Amino acid sequence: MSESTNDQEAVKIVLDRLMLVTRATLDLPDSFAQAPEFLATVDLVARQMHIRLEQCVAGQQIDEVVISYPADWWQALKKRWFPAWARKRWPVRYSLEIMSAKALYPSVSLPEIGHMILITKTYGRAPIDPNEIEV
Repeated sequence: MSESTNDQEAVKIVLDRLMLVTRATLDLPDSFAQAPEFLATVDLVARQMHIRLEQCVAGQQIDEVVISYPADWWQALKKRWFPAWARKRWPVRYSLEIMSAKALYPSVSLPEIGHMILITKTYGRAPIDPNEIEV
């Protein structure tokens, strides 16, 4: 006689709690004057961990160029082949890209006072010397 295939056997399994460690190594340049700040957050709903390194670096804006081009192939076709009256009726849509060049000076140490905005107003004459004022 054949054995029944519906027989199930219970097996007892003992599970251990194991520590899982994930590491990422990032070499930081020696020339940076200030150490970066490390920020880490855990999103339990999305089951994600976000790690962020922030660092302030001295720098200056050198140049900025605005590049425009047709938004898609249909806009490029209108630009090249449509007559002027049709382009006036259905204008070509453009996408804009702003390319900026910045000079960074990572070895220059910045003060710890945060950001400061200086607004000055210039007048059309030289500053007045207090010794020249007649009373």
